[in-house]
Amino acid sequence: RRFIEAILTGVSAGVLGLDRDGRILLANPRAEALLAGEDGLVGRRLGEVLPEAARLLERAAEAGAPVEEQLRLVRGGREYVLLRATPQMEEGRLSGFVLTFDDITELIAAQRQAAWAEVARRIAHEIKNPLTPIRLSAERLQRRYAGRLPEEERAAFERAISTIVRQVDAIGRLVSEFSAFARMPRPLLREEDLVEVVREALELERTRAPQIDFAADLPPQPLRLLLDREKMVQALTNLLKNATEALTEAGTPQPRIEVRVRREDGCAVVEVCDNGPGLPPGERHRLFEPYVTTKARGTGLGLAIVRRIVEEHAGRVELADRPGGGTCARILLPIRHSEA
Repeated sequence: RRFIEAILTGVSAGVLGLDRDGRILLANPRAEALLAGEDGLVGRRLGEVLPEAARLLERAAEAGAPVEEQLRLVRGGREYVLLRATPQMEEGRLSGFVLTFDDITELIAAQRQAAWAEVARRIAHEIKNPLTPIRLSAERLQRRYAGRLPEEERAAFERAISTIVRQVDAIGRLVSEFSAFARMPRPLLREEDLVEVVREALELERTRAPQIDFAADLPPQPLRLLLDREKMVQALTNLLKNATEALTEAGTPQPRIEVRVRREDGCAVVEVCDNGPGLPPGERHRLFEPYVTTKARGTGLGLAIVRRIVEEHAGRVELADRPGGGTCARILLPIRHSEA
């Protein structure tokens, strides 16, 4: 019994033991954690704590064999759970069930990211080649025929050429982002001062968006850790750019972005908070997936690139609501030194 209890405590899957009526007889700690901190599960009916699984028990009872299903469950910011129900039979009669469930949110996100990286690589390859000839041809037409057209037709001709060039540039930027996402090189980790890296990204965004009030709360002493300076500046710039665009699109009065750096439980934490419209309700964690965006003209690759860079640094990135309204993005990086 102690051996079985140790196994149930240590496994990564949630395990529930149920009687034939669906009443919980046993719950391991992982099950309580996956059910958003539900405690006191023993004695309650499964329909109270996990109503989505009720149909799965019926299928297992009918089949007399294990059945599994992937369900969309929203618990504590997690979404996808793989459920498996196994009926317990005694002398040919149903005596109960064992229900196991695994959180596969990260697995599905990784699969999507890998698929999008391949799509991005192919798109960049197929689209990038004809863009330069299109632009050069439009400019050649402008130089050759603009002066020969009557005055009343020249303005329309100039507008048409300008539209072609502008749209080619827009497609080029999109393809460049796809290409950057698909072919990001491995990080070159060196010991750097994170405070200086944050200050560099902040100055770049201050120059680009002077209409925003930027506030920085940076420690006076250096915070040194292993990182790829160029990539981390790129990740921070993407977060700052997202905040700036959210404030601009929403027309937020007195737009403000706050950037903070601090130590927390062996990690370096960088926070980028804005007083904009906040995060959309629903599938917030999907904002880190490629081509998922809430902005009118966004490509949906900015946060995906941020997540990829941070994960390459063995860290994680989170999105949360800012107290008082707005959004907070947090990057957590383990403090590692070259000596280690």
